[in-house]
Formats: sequence, structure tokens, C-alpha cells
Amino acid sequence: MEQVRTGKSVRLHYDQKLADLRAQLKDLGGICRRMLETIERVLAENTDISTYAFASAEREAAIRVRSIDRLCSLLILRQQPVSKDLRLITVATRVSTDLGRIAHLCLDLSKTLERISTDEFVRDLLNMCVLTEKQFAAAMRSVMELSENQDGDIERLDDQIDYLYGKIKTWLIRDNTESAQAVELLMAAKYLERIADHCVMIADDLKNPLSEKDR
Repeated sequence: MEQVRTGKSVRLHYDQKLADLRAQLKDLGGICRRMLETIERVLAENTDISTYAFASAEREAAIRVRSIDRLCSLLILRQQPVSKDLRLITVATRVSTDLGRIAHLCLDLSKTLERISTDEFVRDLLNMCVLTEKQFAAAMRSVMELSENQDGDIERLDDQIDYLYGKIKTWLIRDNTESAQAVELLMAAKYLERIADHCVMIADDLKNPLSEKDR
């Protein structure tokens, strides 16, 4: 009887750690979401951007990524996970890496937006950001539910973002080859396109959490 109680206690403690893992993953996603929302607001309202705030958020995200990695290692070492637990742990390890990179890209994007002084193509950047936010939200819903992107929303949104990126790139290369502002606008669009790519990677993580791929 004592052995049964001990087994239940161990499992209860393990479940609490899994719940903590979910909470940390959600918090990390929240950091990235707030960074994207701030970028959208800056583009929509043409307001100044605080790169200091973005640097602080990126550091917080990096700390959370390391914490998730340590917790995942602990969960694997503590107890042989059943398949459902292992799926969560594996997805969390890989998704946290993508989220950390999204946070870093948001920081780089904030620095680029700080240097943009023209209104040209800002509407296209805003449209890219709105689509990226929707894509990110869909990716995080799938992560928290451990469900695959069955409707293909993430991939469809990625196609739209790629289209806008191609449109901006074509126009800028054709019409502004000597403009420093053109370079900044192109970099801003590229950062949003890369964030969208990481959302697709998150969707892939849910389909094949144990697969090896070039990240």
C-alpha cells in the first residue's frame, strides 16, 4: 500500500512539473506576442519605438528558453515519460527554440524600424505584421493544445506573407537601389518573413516532434 501511495505521489509531482512546463511555454509565447503587438502598433500609429523595451523582452525570453530546456531535461531524467508526456517535452524543447529566435528577430526588427523615416511601404509592412500575428496566434494555439495545424491556416498565412515580402523586395530593388531607406525597409520585411518561417517550423514541430531538420 505504501508503495502505491509513493507511486501516486511521484506521478502527482511529475504532473505538476508538466503543468509548470506548459505555463512557462505559454509565458514565453506571451512575450513574443506582446513584442509583435507593439510592432503592429508602431507601424499602424507611426509612433516611436523603444528598442530598450525590446532588448529587455528579448533577455526575458532567452531566460525562459533556458529554463524550459532545463525543465525538459529534468523531466526526462526523473522518470521515463509515457508517449503523451514525451510528446509535450519534445515539442516544448523545439518550440522554445523557435520562440527564442522569434523574440530575437523582433528585437532586430525594432532596431530597423527605429531607423526608418519614410512612410513608403509602411502599409505593406503593417499588413505583413498583422498576418504574422495571426499566424503566430494559430501556432501557439496548436502548441498549447498539442494539436496539428489541421486546417493549414499557418501555411496559408505564410504564403500571403511571402507574397507581400516578394512585392516589397521587387519594388525596392527596381526603384530604390541606391536608397539607404530601401535597405532598411527590405530588412524589416525580411525580419517579418523570418518570423513567419519560424511559425511554420512550430507547426512542423507538432507534426514531427522527433524529426531532425535544418533550423
